[in-house]
Amino acid sequence: QKELEETLQVMPTQCERWLQSTVSLCLRALHQLAAVPTEVTAELQVQARFLLARSYSKLGHLYASTGRFTKAMTHAKQGIELFNAIKDKLEAAKLQLWLCRLQLRMALPQAPSSGRSDFGLIKDRDLLSGIPAATAAEDTALRQVVQQLQKSLNALDSEVAEERHVHADGQALLGRVILRQALVKLAKTPAPFNTCGRLCEEELSLLSALELLQAPEASNTSAESSEVTKDAIEKLHQAVSCFRSSQSQSLCALVHVCLAYVYFCSRSDPRIQRLALTHCQHALEQLREPRLAATRVAIRLLEAKVTRRSTQKGQSSQASWTSDAKAASILCEVALRFQPIPAVQSVSRAGDGESELPEPVQSSSDRVRDALLCDDQSGEVAQLMTYLRQELSNTLLRLLKLTDLQDSVLRELKALYCSLLTAWHSENGQVEALTALASQIRKLLEEA
Repeated sequence: QKELEETLQVMPTQCERWLQSTVSLCLRALHQLAAVPTEVTAELQVQARFLLARSYSKLGHLYASTGRFTKAMTHAKQGIELFNAIKDKLEAAKLQLWLCRLQLRMALPQAPSSGRSDFGLIKDRDLLSGIPAATAAEDTALRQVVQQLQKSLNALDSEVAEERHVHADGQALLGRVILRQALVKLAKTPAPFNTCGRLCEEELSLLSALELLQAPEASNTSAESSEVTKDAIEKLHQAVSCFRSSQSQSLCALVHVCLAYVYFCSRSDPRIQRLALTHCQHALEQLREPRLAATRVAIRLLEAKVTRRSTQKGQSSQASWTSDAKAASILCEVALRFQPIPAVQSVSRAGDGESELPEPVQSSSDRVRDALLCDDQSGEVAQLMTYLRQELSNTLLRLLKLTDLQDSVLRELKALYCSLLTAWHSENGQVEALTALASQIRKLLEEA
């Protein structure tokens, strides 16, 4: 093979024997070096331990690739102990991350088979899908992984470039594990909180959001359920901290979405609702990936709902009207994103001055619409449009009842509302009606 310049194909059994021989030789060397004064053999002992640790690490990977996971875990743990003994924090952390992913593979056998890597490990993204009510074994495994990751990451120096990279990878994994703990806790709570956990699954986020937005306000829950919800909220905040440390913006946004909906479902107390609104704003700041288009829509819908809820009782009618006007403006913007492309483009060319609606005619809105329309197997866009029409109609009716505007302005607002109802009924001219209404509401808000 060497003469023909062919690549040597090493069989797993051969590699295993070689690695075991290396382990045996290293152990013998350490035994012999122990009889020599430390002053002479200190560096040799460190080298022998490092080679022994690498051998255990390689054996762990080899056993995992052939399905012998218990052996793989045993050898990985021995490798970590040896790396720690020679104060090689970086290699110990790398092996610890690998071991944690292997432990998760064994604890979560129900994870999708498509999420396995070359060594049978679970890909990080699959930790957030298929959240069941956790078994005792899974709960214990998750706690152990969290403790091991925290201990290993605390030993790293974030000022060193290579250690900083491993630290960021570990923080991202730690955040996912903690987030899974939170989602499992939410899955055990009664409706509507158990639906909040599904917001982190891309294919379910919009439908789950619509279900939560239309659910009746939660009645007084039991003390046990309230305690579980508090624990879940605490875990969600811990996950946010991990994702910020690893600069995982999309994951950070998902957690903020989950927190916003949990607070939204908690109580109609304006202070709690303002917390939900704050997390909506944080989520929008962090959300950048086009594939999370449905999540962005879910945030905007909640923002519109919470904007009105956050108004305190006893406030002036002007404050209530302002909240409703802001909600109507957001709903118009979302509705415009899902209109036919040619119509939106024509409005973009024709609009000028203050009558132009900037965001809905930008390419980002086209990506949001296209991403959802291309994969609308569950009819979520139809449900979304039904919800938008109902919610926008109710909001506009409240606006017309609460307004202290001049008669001429009030008549114009009523005319725009009637034009929108006609457009909805005839399925024609919806873009023009929504654009005109949004421009008028924005103008009134600027003057308020």
